[in-house]
Amino acid sequence: MRHVLFILVFTQTMNIYAQDIRKIDSLKALISLPDRDDTLKIMGELEIAHLFYQTNRDSSLFYNEKVRDKSKKINYSRALARALTNIALIKIERSQKTEGESLLKESLEISKQINDPELELHIYANLAILHHYSTDYDIAVDYYLQSADIAKKIDDQYNVIRAYLNIGDVFRQNEIFDEAVKHLFQASEASQMSYPNLYGYSTAQIADIFRDENELDSAAKYIGSVFEKIDQITSPQVLTQAYSVRANILEEQGNYQEAHPDHLKSLTYAEQLGQAFSIAGCYCLLGNNASNRGAFVEASQYFEKYAELSDDINNQYLDQECLRYWSRMEETRGNFKKSNELLYQYFAIKDSIFSAENRNILTDLATKYEAAEKDAEIAKQQLRINQRTIQRNWFITGVLTLMLLSWFLFYRTRKNKRLARTEIENLEKQQKLLSLDYMVQGQEQERKRIAQELHDGLGGLLASTKLQIHQVQQETLENTSKDVLEAAEKMINHAHTEVRRIAHDMMPGALVDLGLADAIEDLIEQVRKQQHFKVNFSKAIEDAELSEMQSLHIYRIIQEILNNTIKHAQASQLDIAITAENQVLKLNVADDGVGFDYQSATGKGGMGLRSITSRVNYLDGRLHIDALPGRGTQYLIDIPL
Repeated sequence: MRHVLFILVFTQTMNIYAQDIRKIDSLKALISLPDRDDTLKIMGELEIAHLFYQTNRDSSLFYNEKVRDKSKKINYSRALARALTNIALIKIERSQKTEGESLLKESLEISKQINDPELELHIYANLAILHHYSTDYDIAVDYYLQSADIAKKIDDQYNVIRAYLNIGDVFRQNEIFDEAVKHLFQASEASQMSYPNLYGYSTAQIADIFRDENELDSAAKYIGSVFEKIDQITSPQVLTQAYSVRANILEEQGNYQEAHPDHLKSLTYAEQLGQAFSIAGCYCLLGNNASNRGAFVEASQYFEKYAELSDDINNQYLDQECLRYWSRMEETRGNFKKSNELLYQYFAIKDSIFSAENRNILTDLATKYEAAEKDAEIAKQQLRINQRTIQRNWFITGVLTLMLLSWFLFYRTRKNKRLARTEIENLEKQQKLLSLDYMVQGQEQERKRIAQELHDGLGGLLASTKLQIHQVQQETLENTSKDVLEAAEKMINHAHTEVRRIAHDMMPGALVDLGLADAIEDLIEQVRKQQHFKVNFSKAIEDAELSEMQSLHIYRIIQEILNNTIKHAQASQLDIAITAENQVLKLNVADDGVGFDYQSATGKGGMGLRSITSRVNYLDGRLHIDALPGRGTQYLIDIPL
């Protein structure tokens, strides 16, 4: 199926309109006045560059470079960013893509610093178009989405539609037709009332997809709706696309003579637009049309014109399509040597495209298939040189090859979609884990800070106060005063003990100083002193195997289990065991208490169980709680090391 690439290119700072000589002369006179402010002069020269853009690129470049140099001298960032952008677009138009992209990125950084969202949007859109033309589709889509986000923020519906329209174009060129149609339909519906150029482009693209799918009635319906509004369409690019699509539909219906005038119209608008890419695409389609009409000399002339522009355009998809048309025309003429040379070039480009797009997903089977297909086609071409009487074999082989290629492209598209969905799911999971990580680390840092302040600040103050009261007590002679001071000393002593306990609970010093095992021993010792049940602890793991964050969360889990046991279990004994097997830490905690209804407890949203569950999930571990009323409770936790 014929498929020539078109990309919707509308600029914002360089709108298309004719040069007004008198306006330029007026601006030149204004900026030459001696009392004019430097910034006003720069803005005047920027406007002159803007007016020159459509008729004299050299003059436009000259004034933009003047603005760039003057803006740098007086640190006028807003004008500098616009001048750099305009210079970049001219450089890209002249095939200096690397330099143009560098200038666009420099301008983007400036526009972010000065908070100019409209210029940011314009730059992102042009970066996307640059990579779209270069078939760097993943980068192009990323830039399109960034431009769409900015357009939504500043309520610029036109550029939102334009971004998603071009994203639909990317999906179409990669033969992901369902996604392409979805985005193009959205663009078509959103632009129908207010933006005839965008409506014409998106609807023509939909028609061309239906043509690719051989649904010619639907294709004719949609291209017909475009031509109902053709008088409202002013963009040469959209008119180029509309006439080209209608011509292609006519050719699919076998009406090659009727399609020829539409192809010529398309070329006329492409030449008016002045874009080499669109002109070359029109030459390619005109050559194929002439070949189908039997006008082989005319076809050769068009293909030669396409070849003259091909090196500057450097678009592999367009080259691949046109080489296929050209090779078929030369074969029909009987020029098998030329046809064979063109076919070699076709396969070389085809192999390059597949390698660039699928280096991470192609299988050995696909590689063998491509090699076998290429060898078979070349062998058949050689056979035609020697045996012209069996040309019908080419048609049969072509049909079979198309069926195999369609199957392969369908398989590749499905695989790409599956990989994309998996990657999105992984990114979402990583984002959630990262957010949880930041939250948990922040909580623990705050605990540590508060514990340190309690211990060093309030704890030290209470200790000093206690010492001073004790000194006063020694110096006081009245027994009544001594009783009061003793009571105060006891209260301060109790407060000091509570501060130490709270600080220890929030960030145990033993965990920081001695490690996980000793910190757990310290925690258990406190429980033994305060409670009337037995706690057994065994371990078979080295602290060196655990990170600081793992140790902290495991300590908190055991601390929470101990709290639950003290409050609810009515147990006489608690057993805690920590072991490590095959890079997995296993934590087994069991009591002989009254147990509980796990489903009911989780339904009530208990903080203790929620805290244990969230910390196990954070460590990417697994938690199983065996608990029934009257049978005690057992916690089984596995945490990867």
